[in-house]
Amino acid sequence: MKDLRKYLQFDEKQNDIFIPNEIFEDFKTIKKNHIPFAFSYYYLTNWLYRYAKYGFVAELLTQKELKQILGYSPIYKPVDYLIKKNGVLEQMKYLETTNEIPTTWEMGHSFQYDISEDLAFNYYEYDAEMNEYGVNFPNRYVIKKPIRAFTRHVNDEEAQEDYENDYIDGTFYDVSNTTLIPFEVFLFCMENEQIGCTGFYLWSYLKMNNQFYDSGFDIPLEKLAEETGISKKSLSEYLKLLRKHRMIEVIHNQEAFVVGLRKEDRKANTYITGDHDFFCEVGDEKVETMKVMTRKEYFEKLKKEQEERDKKKADIPVDALPY
Repeated sequence: MKDLRKYLQFDEKQNDIFIPNEIFEDFKTIKKNHIPFAFSYYYLTNWLYRYAKYGFVAELLTQKELKQILGYSPIYKPVDYLIKKNGVLEQMKYLETTNEIPTTWEMGHSFQYDISEDLAFNYYEYDAEMNEYGVNFPNRYVIKKPIRAFTRHVNDEEAQEDYENDYIDGTFYDVSNTTLIPFEVFLFCMENEQIGCTGFYLWSYLKMNNQFYDSGFDIPLEKLAEETGISKKSLSEYLKLLRKHRMIEVIHNQEAFVVGLRKEDRKANTYITGDHDFFCEVGDEKVETMKVMTRKEYFEKLKKEQEERDKKKADIPVDALPY
């Protein structure tokens, strides 16, 4: 889908979605090559529910349509185990299949649950006639409800009693320990088939970590591959792609990659996520890659640099010395 903005009736006021930071750790239990899809699917269901989009899109949003939005064939079955009813994402208590379909939403100003804005949804009534938006859902039509958007600590036994008493602490209401991922970023990634779910997931992971480091997020490539589940080869390709589109900036903290250099002697790259307003559609941004050196070349270079420094010290006049 190349024109998702039009298809999803996107409005700039529908841009903000907060994702729980623990999702990056929780999703490590999913098959590595399916993590980007699972993350992107959960993000999309958050946005669709939060802005009550089911009543505004021209056609019914079924699993087939959601797969297409994410760049997958509607008949692609290997990821169905994640998103089906009682599938992995529901077992993990991230999603729930429901026939309660939000058609409109509104903000109140109550201070219930210690939040200043009380988000409320209006739901479709099956026994009523077609509503003012022309929506008429089939009786068997169901959607995915993002559980963590309403109840954050679903695995905490002590919190269950509070939830039974209608306590709400999900990411729609409490944004502590979350990451704001603009829907503009999602659209940019999904409309570029090269970037897709993997690029979106990688950018989101880097954005989450950038919140904790003012000067950028330092992490070795091997560690980044381990944390995201993306192979080193794919990771290098996607990092280069994100840089070309100005989605991230990468600072090399050493002049060259030295083959065979001890891990403790290597310096991690610094990653800085960019604002979506400055993304580059064409992807023609020049990307400078690190030079590759052998250990012999590296140590010869260090030796030469040290000799140059020693030479400069020897050239200092005696009368210029501080003693």
